[in-house]
Amino acid sequence: MKRGKTYIITSAQACSKVNNDFLISLQTYCKYKNAELLILPMQGKHITEETLHPTLDDYQIIDSDYKLNDKIWIKDYKVKPQAIRPLTGLEALVKGDKSTIIAGTKINLRAVPNSNTRMAKILMTTGAITEPNYNLNHRVGRIAKADHEYGAIIVEIVNNKTYHCRYIQAQNNGKFFDLGSLYDGAEIAKKKKSIALVLGDLHAGEHDPKAFQGSLDMIKELRPEHIFLHDVFDGSSISHHNINDLVEKHYYHKQHGLSIENELKTTADVISKILKVMPKSSKLYCVASNHNEVIDKYLRSGRFVNEPHNIDISCDLLKETLRGGNPLKLGLSYYMKIPNNFIFLERNDDLRIRGYYMSEHGDKGANGSRGNPNMYSNTLEKSITGHGHSPFKHRNTLKVGTNSKLQLRYNQGGTSNWMHTNCVLYEGGKTQLLHMVEGKYKRGN
Repeated sequence: MKRGKTYIITSAQACSKVNNDFLISLQTYCKYKNAELLILPMQGKHITEETLHPTLDDYQIIDSDYKLNDKIWIKDYKVKPQAIRPLTGLEALVKGDKSTIIAGTKINLRAVPNSNTRMAKILMTTGAITEPNYNLNHRVGRIAKADHEYGAIIVEIVNNKTYHCRYIQAQNNGKFFDLGSLYDGAEIAKKKKSIALVLGDLHAGEHDPKAFQGSLDMIKELRPEHIFLHDVFDGSSISHHNINDLVEKHYYHKQHGLSIENELKTTADVISKILKVMPKSSKLYCVASNHNEVIDKYLRSGRFVNEPHNIDISCDLLKETLRGGNPLKLGLSYYMKIPNNFIFLERNDDLRIRGYYMSEHGDKGANGSRGNPNMYSNTLEKSITGHGHSPFKHRNTLKVGTNSKLQLRYNQGGTSNWMHTNCVLYEGGKTQLLHMVEGKYKRGN
């Protein structure tokens, strides 16, 4: 491990041609960032194919376990390149407090639960620098070719205990984005405007100050045209889960006075900070989410009639609901000006950007079932959702993490795979999941 070192890690199939355009872009990145390119070898079409293309002879080939620092390793698990879900069964092998990178011809990522006092571990595959090489005479080979991704994992070492990692996805012509800069062969186009940024669930009032500041920094750097907010309202002061729990009600009385007004003020303050730093021409979306809808459940139950501190504003919000309006939007309008570029999405809205569904929160599935990313992978094809608080990528199905504190009242004890993670969408439909550690999503920000 070298303090301040940057690695870019990809895989190569044996007996397969190299995508030379992608290789040139990677070389440009390495030169500009003083990074080291590591190649993880994989078998070819058959298990007997083991020889890499001679173009890679001058590069560092890692064919065994390799330590990047004490918290992140490359592991040689010899996953087959045609594996449909290359991470299946590997969670149990991610021992200790260490994230793991594995050779793979597609980019898969999931967070593995860790101690509640430590950051979740990331388990991820790299993507490939080589062209597809599969047996197309059977189903698995054809699926593998369709899933094949040109990509790599960037790891920035801060010190022996701290690192930042993120994947890159390259287009077929070798171009790729990293943190808003486009690497196109030997050329670099710095800080191009991003298409969209999806923030991890906000939970205003229970948000992590460092993570939220990191998200604001990310908005300023990436300058997205569209920004999506999930669970912006927390609703803990009026949650139906706490109706008969005196201890929880006492806690939230100290936090918010059990006041919907106080929570709306806090939420308006958080949103106003986002509006202040985002480009004036961009659009901000409030995605319909289960925590936002705590207000609806509260109004429908009529509980506010027995809570004098909430009755005035609740009567207004109830009338808005009866008219078919959005009570959260009305409530926020009491404490901030709602600009025209702040859009409230409803449950039935179908908003897609570059083919990605952006209006799904992640809590609802098909035919009234619960939502989960595996189901979205089969039904939506491309989507970026929230709700689960832990990052996930399989094919073009992505899930962000959270901007809340990693320990809330209801998830204490046991293990957790929650992470502070946002997702950016670039030109060409390529994405990056950006993880924050103590509010930092890259070395030096």
